Amino acid sequence: DDILRKDLDIHAAEQELKRANEQLKRATRDKEEEIKNFRKAEVNLAALKGLLPGLTFQKDDILRKDLDIHAAEQELKRANEQLKRATRDKEEEIKNFRKAEVNLAALKGLLPGLTFQKDD
Repeated sequence: DDILRKDLDIHAAEQELKRANEQLKRATRDKEEEIKNFRKAEVNLAALKGLLPGLTFQKDDILRKDLDIHAAEQELKRANEQLKRATRDKEEEIKNFRKAEVNLAALKGLLPGLTFQKDD
């Protein structure tokens, strides 16, 4: 009876040892997989760090171009305002010229015997 109990204890201990070995194998595989993933992540991180200077340059270049675009937009606004002023001035000159033509025609009508000379 004592021997049977010891046999059962030995068998239970062997089963427990077998389960512990399986858990150890599983944990070892998981650890190796994690190490492999970590190394891949390290390689990816190194690659990303290598890209960082180029991306920084691109960002700075975009910011410079944005400033250039802003300056060009401001210059375009100023040019448009100058064009509007010049157009208003020209329209005013044309209006004044037409008034002068009307006045001249009226004077010619009042003074039919006079001749007018053009100024060159």
